[in-house]
Order: sequence, then structure tokens, then C-alpha cells
Amino acid sequence: YLNVEIKATNTNISKTVSKKLILENKTLKKAQSKSTFKNDFSSAYQQKSFQQDIAHKKESFFSIHGRLRRKNYLLRLLLLSMISLISTVIPEILENENLVIFSVITILICAILIAIQAIKRLHDLNKSGWWYLFILVPFVNIVFAFYIIFAPGTEGTNIYGLDSKKN
Repeated sequence: YLNVEIKATNTNISKTVSKKLILENKTLKKAQSKSTFKNDFSSAYQQKSFQQDIAHKKESFFSIHGRLRRKNYLLRLLLLSMISLISTVIPEILENENLVIFSVITILICAILIAIQAIKRLHDLNKSGWWYLFILVPFVNIVFAFYIIFAPGTEGTNIYGLDSKKN
């Protein structure tokens, strides 16, 4: 069990926190009394709580949190690449110098969004988002890009969230 010391200037907050801790402790005791494997239960209870916390968070296109499957990553990569390509071609076709600024801004935004999607894909592989910096290393970046696209994701829950196949 976890011993918690509550120091609060507002007694209403400390009462609320105390009640919540007591309720969670009672729930844990009830579940442990029903379980024959008491040692395994605590980790299952923690995993269930973790899954419930993650379930409340919605996956966002603009957030680096969460996991992204291969198929969804590839679709998003193609979409953002097409947007970048179109924004590059339009100023050339229309021969308008003013659209070049729009094109550069669009390409930068797409590059940032591709990086966000790659970080989520790395989370699906149970890797930190910092691994994305390998994209800056010549020749390694090619192998790394294929790894992100074709490597199967972690089955089940990992430290970055629920299994993306089950969501």
C-alpha cells in the first residue's frame, strides 16, 4: 500500500483527496480478496488504471502523444507529402513570386506534421520520440525511414499508450 501525506491549506481539497484515496484503497482490497494471485493483481490493477486514463485521451493529428499504426502513418505521410508537392508546384505553374512564401510556409508546416506523425509511430514501436533525430544523419535516415514504415508495432499496451490496433 502507498502511504500518502497530505498537506493542504484548503481543508476541502484535503478531504476530497483523502476520500478518493480511501475509495481506491477499498477497491484494491476487494479485488485482492477475490484474486488468488495477490502479487500479480497489483500490476493488473495498475495496468487497468493506466488503460482507463489513456482511454480518456483522444488521439490528435497535432499531438505527439499516443501511438500510430503503420497503415495510418503511411496514409498521413502520403497526404502531407502530396500537400507539400502541390504547394511546391503551384507557384511554378502560375509563375507567381508571391506564392513562393505561401509555398515555403506550407512545406514547413507539413514537415513539422510529418515529424509529429513519425514520433507517434516511434511510440508504437516503443521507442522515444528522440529517435527521430536519426533522420538528420545521412544514409542512416534512409534505413531509419524504412524501419518506421515497415517495422511492426508493439503488441499490447506499452509506456506510450494502448495498442493502436485495438483503438
